[in-house]
Amino acid sequence: MYKFSVALWAICLAAGAASGEDFIGDRETSTHTPSVHRIDLLDEEGSKVDPADEPSLPFSLRNTCGACHDVGKVSGGWHFNFNDGAAEAGRRGEPWLFVDAETGTQLPVSYRKWAGVYRPEQAGLRPWGFMKEFGRQMPGNLSDADEDEPDFDARWLVSGGMEINCLGCHDSNPAYDAAEYGFQLGKENLRWAPAGASCLAKVTGNASDMDEMYDYLIDPPPDDTKLIPPGVAYHKEYFGTDGKVFMDVGREIDNGRCYFCHSYREADEGDEWQMGEDVHVAAGLSCVDCHHNGLGHAIVRGYEGEEGNDNADGSYTCRGCHLETGEFGAPRPLHKGFPPLHFEKLSCTACHSGPMPRGEVFVVQTSRGHGLGNHGPARTKEMLPHIYGGLFGRGYDGKITPMRGVYPTFWGRLKDNKVEPLDLAVVKKKVGGIIGNAGSILSGLAGLDERKVKECLEALGGAGIDGEAVLVSGGMVYQLNGAGWAGYFYNEAKLCMWPVAHNVRPAGQALGAESCRDCHDKDSSFFFAAVPGDGPDMPMKPALRMVDLLELDEGYMRFFGFSFVFRPMLKVVLAVVAAGAGVLLLTYVMRMLLFVLGRVDDYGAIVKVLGGLIMLGAVVSFGAAAVTGLWPLLKGVSASGYTLAVHVSAGPVFVVCVFLLALLKADKQRLSERAGVIGKLCFWVTLAMLLPLIGSVLFSMVPVLASEAQDWLLMIHVISGIVVCVSFLGMCGRLVRITAGKRHET
Repeated sequence: MYKFSVALWAICLAAGAASGEDFIGDRETSTHTPSVHRIDLLDEEGSKVDPADEPSLPFSLRNTCGACHDVGKVSGGWHFNFNDGAAEAGRRGEPWLFVDAETGTQLPVSYRKWAGVYRPEQAGLRPWGFMKEFGRQMPGNLSDADEDEPDFDARWLVSGGMEINCLGCHDSNPAYDAAEYGFQLGKENLRWAPAGASCLAKVTGNASDMDEMYDYLIDPPPDDTKLIPPGVAYHKEYFGTDGKVFMDVGREIDNGRCYFCHSYREADEGDEWQMGEDVHVAAGLSCVDCHHNGLGHAIVRGYEGEEGNDNADGSYTCRGCHLETGEFGAPRPLHKGFPPLHFEKLSCTACHSGPMPRGEVFVVQTSRGHGLGNHGPARTKEMLPHIYGGLFGRGYDGKITPMRGVYPTFWGRLKDNKVEPLDLAVVKKKVGGIIGNAGSILSGLAGLDERKVKECLEALGGAGIDGEAVLVSGGMVYQLNGAGWAGYFYNEAKLCMWPVAHNVRPAGQALGAESCRDCHDKDSSFFFAAVPGDGPDMPMKPALRMVDLLELDEGYMRFFGFSFVFRPMLKVVLAVVAAGAGVLLLTYVMRMLLFVLGRVDDYGAIVKVLGGLIMLGAVVSFGAAAVTGLWPLLKGVSASGYTLAVHVSAGPVFVVCVFLLALLKADKQRLSERAGVIGKLCFWVTLAMLLPLIGSVLFSMVPVLASEAQDWLLMIHVISGIVVCVSFLGMCGRLVRITAGKRHET
């Protein structure tokens, strides 16, 4: 009778959901008090679990949680729709990294349509194989229903499907063991894994030892006593007299639950985990304060332009919290001395997140890539996959952002200028003996040399593949070309990168906190860190630097960085020139006001020649600075590239030349003599406008004004620059007329 009541209740709930009514557990309670989950455990058949039953059956989270919550709606969430072809791909994230030690393969795979990743089928992974490889850090939602055709390797009927593991995030009991969940999946105990990871039960036996026809509901134990079928023994002390259990679940997820799947460590740093304790966590925030979600579990990922969840208005982004809403008391950064152009070119995380740039990228290990936190052997630096950290690349919006990345390595075929992986079974059959011990989980293909690679490609070429046999490794595609080699760059071989946002560093530890030369230097690690290739010892390997990943001109970036060597000197020179121009201007204004109109004798021929050379320098530098400054202004874009480099180089030369001209010629520009008054006015206007022109540059290079004021500095620089252009041209016109007049008199 009880089972009938439970089944009837489940039918009523399902009918309510179909009619559009909320599930009882999803209704608004209008209180922050968490609900107390003293509930019945239900098995796959919808029957109540009784710990006294022999044998006891594992509880089903789909039925147990689904009795009150809309599990169907939850299953559309970001963590669970990874294999839903109709789901939005969203911004690139960390792919799954398939590794085959025997062939040295490392391949980024994902069901999501991200650039640079391969479909699981291309790595020979059907849903069952995908679960076996990556189930240890998956939240579930995978079963035989995902098989589009019969998979004779799959054992769903024996093991059960991977239901959504609600406890993986929501079990607040510290006894919940995520590593045990992965351990049970490794034994193919899929339907028993949630119970085994919880504090409610102990799971024994292996579904992997049972034959393909084993039925856990009716089959007796096998005759071989060494083969133990999967079973569950409940801890009766957790059950009340009414058979209900108290499950300590809640919406406020502990950070430790997130860390199990989202941790990383640098491979050179020993076995100490880096747990993501960034500035936000240090301030008392939890992961879900920023990465929250509603019932649909569309987790907020926190990037600008994100759609489809509660972050559509951009509130839960760096800019949203720190510049707009001030959520959680987020401080408003002033970014003193920070040119606004950086906001157009860089993401916030470029300066504030991830490890500081070094001379060479380094190897990191991640939870999803290396199974951190799971039971297993020691994870050495050489262990596949080889994930590079400390990278910078272009984000989805074109801005520079910190990345991690991995080079695809696989034996493939080249056809119609496209490369795709070969079937691993074919590869192992043809080249397994040639590779021998050279291919290893600890080194990839590093043990292979040119001779063995050639033998492998020749063997694969004779396997009747449709296309040309190639090796993709270290960013290149290697193929035999007569007696030699040819190495080509194809999109399929490029470094597969994804953005990272943690750990977030405070302002005092951000890039640029020390000086602009943190990034802008002739040998800056930000732009010129080495990105080595990965793979066998071959005659040609790409020697990439960060500028290559960012698609920047290395020559220009080195030239621009070299200019910062002289930046301190430039500040002093500009300050001296500005001060001198101000003193000179003040002196002659006072002389005019006091009618001190003394006469200054001729400077002599040497001074005239010197003045001519200075004037020539002023005209040339003026032309370069004016063109490179006004042309982008007329086009409505910000100056960048070589245009900006010429402008910032010619501008100081022009300023110095005008200052020297003022020292030599100022006395002859007295307004007491009416002749040429317009030209004289142009001279004094040019000299006067140097003050705001130079001041706007100086103040932009020192951390005094906030980023909003930088826009005003730019406006002042543009306006004063336009006035200087007009007045300097007027001054030059007067000098031309004077020179022409003297020649006429002669």
